[in-house]
Amino acid sequence: MMQLAELKKVDKLQLATAASSTLLRIFAYAFLRLIPGRVFVYAILSIYPIYLFCCYNAHQRYKTHSRDFTDSGLLAILTGCPASDNQYNIANFVINGVIFLMTHDFLWSPLLLLPASNIAFARLGHITDVSAKVVARVPPPNWISQSSYDGGDHEPLARIVYKTRDTHNAWLDGPVLANASPESDWVDSVTVNNLWPSTEYDYSVVYLNGQSIPGIPAQLPLKTSPDPKLASLKASMWGGNGGTKLSFVSGSCVTLGFPYVPFGHYRIPGFDMLAEYIKKHSTQFMIFLGDFIYADIPLSIGTSPENYWRKYRQTMSSASFRKVYEMLPFYHMYDDHEVANNYAGQDRLGASPFKQAMMGWKSYNSAGNPEPEIAGHHYYSFNYGDVAFFTLDTRAHRSANDMEDGPEKTMLGETQKIALLEWLSEVNHTATFKFVSSSVPLTQLWKGVDGHIDTWGGFKNERAWLLDVLQYVPNVIVLSGDRHEAAAVEMRDSITEFSTSPLSQFSVPVRTFKQDNTAWIDDVVKKEELKHLYPYLVSDGKGKLTHPDSLVHTTVQDDEYVTVSRPEDRVLAYLPDGFVKWTSFDVDTTTSIPTVNATIWIDGKPAWSKHIEGKPIRESSSALSLIDSVGDIFDSIGMKIFSLF
Repeated sequence: MMQLAELKKVDKLQLATAASSTLLRIFAYAFLRLIPGRVFVYAILSIYPIYLFCCYNAHQRYKTHSRDFTDSGLLAILTGCPASDNQYNIANFVINGVIFLMTHDFLWSPLLLLPASNIAFARLGHITDVSAKVVARVPPPNWISQSSYDGGDHEPLARIVYKTRDTHNAWLDGPVLANASPESDWVDSVTVNNLWPSTEYDYSVVYLNGQSIPGIPAQLPLKTSPDPKLASLKASMWGGNGGTKLSFVSGSCVTLGFPYVPFGHYRIPGFDMLAEYIKKHSTQFMIFLGDFIYADIPLSIGTSPENYWRKYRQTMSSASFRKVYEMLPFYHMYDDHEVANNYAGQDRLGASPFKQAMMGWKSYNSAGNPEPEIAGHHYYSFNYGDVAFFTLDTRAHRSANDMEDGPEKTMLGETQKIALLEWLSEVNHTATFKFVSSSVPLTQLWKGVDGHIDTWGGFKNERAWLLDVLQYVPNVIVLSGDRHEAAAVEMRDSITEFSTSPLSQFSVPVRTFKQDNTAWIDDVVKKEELKHLYPYLVSDGKGKLTHPDSLVHTTVQDDEYVTVSRPEDRVLAYLPDGFVKWTSFDVDTTTSIPTVNATIWIDGKPAWSKHIEGKPIRESSSALSLIDSVGDIFDSIGMKIFSLF
């Protein structure tokens, strides 16, 4: 504590110097380590000149009135208050100058000093039982930048090579990267066909003369998925539910170099932790749920294609990310920050900045995805064994967020809704689990500044339509991100959602997610049907049935009927803290009761798990019945057909 005499020495100049110094440090810490928001940029740029002005005047006064300043070195260093010992004043000036430079390093280096123009990489996208998509960037050796391109013709530079994982096998020539050009920032995707199911391969990308490419390893792993027909045959002949075991992860929201560390511009802590996870856990792929780049944070990067390409190049250059994408196939979707905060496309696919933003996203992320359901759009589906996936586009076709909710307000658009219905019709009785990926949460429980506007909570009419459809489809699980928090929610007692973010970004410091935000559903049912329809209800000892967490309760209507009141959305878990989050899914449909074990990981450690038991689904046909009979014959003589494979 300062002595009373010292307090009297503190005048307005000292207070202004201390206040500006302290605020500068607080805002810089918040910007560099907590939330890289532009409000902190404006605050820092405003406060630092004030601090310099105060320092100059304090220095002038020091020459004649140094004794008026504090004698406490600790107070001077902590607050920046002018001290009678000038070495503390010099130290404060240097400290605050370094802090100011660090904020500019974090702010401007990615925009001005780190073009990553010559990065070369190869990664896997969509994998099937007989093919694999490879996305690669191979710029010319003398490539400088887009601005140096003269518009002339160019020749293909590289091709894929691959072999089964056996040192005795020779490398086979795969497709040539024929469409890599300046117009795609030298990125191309090709499909390697005629592979074998459930087989491990090595692949790489080399120059056409066979020479290796700097930055691309000589061997990268590739494993095809199981043959879905073979899995169905096994299920039909010996029981089970399709014969698929699958492990994958999901997450969203990544910012390069955050939290800030000097000289750590390409560092992504979330991918460092995820790389350690996949070393220890068999993982087939990752579904990235959007906000792969932040085109508008902390400052907007401009709308030229090069500005977007540069953001993607920088992320692909990260050693943290390389450790993951060189080992793991990726399925991508985009959200708002690939374009602009809370972006609503309103079907204006050719409008700026969406058009330019999609040039970057298509080159680097979309190129590895399965072919879209409709050409020119970004929603798509794929299968892994008897597990089906549909990835929505929640931005391009969405109505304005501030539009009054009603039948005309849409997030998906009519064409996408039809495609989703057709997909559900196809997989309803053929796929055991159905995963629907939405970049924003389907639950209505988020509020906050924009949670009730930008998520499905702002599109309740269309959300009700979607829930009306999904609740009658068995074994639906929704994946989402966006909110910089993690939560698991059960909707209408049948649909489970796992919303997980950020993978490597800031977490929201205030709580924006509440059970109280749900709508309620009242069902009037016969008393004798209660146990069948609501097996989770238990007696409260007073003649009523309730849910163990007290969210569901019953009210007697008369001697025959009971009203069951239940929340439309029920919280299973809410995990807001942590700068690194992802969810892992272990799917097993090889047993009579198919299961999914989902675990939310925070800062590299398991934080919460959920075991889901699905409903068995069997696809029958005359052909399968015939093979089933043949299987019985082989069984009777002690042979298993599949032992021959």
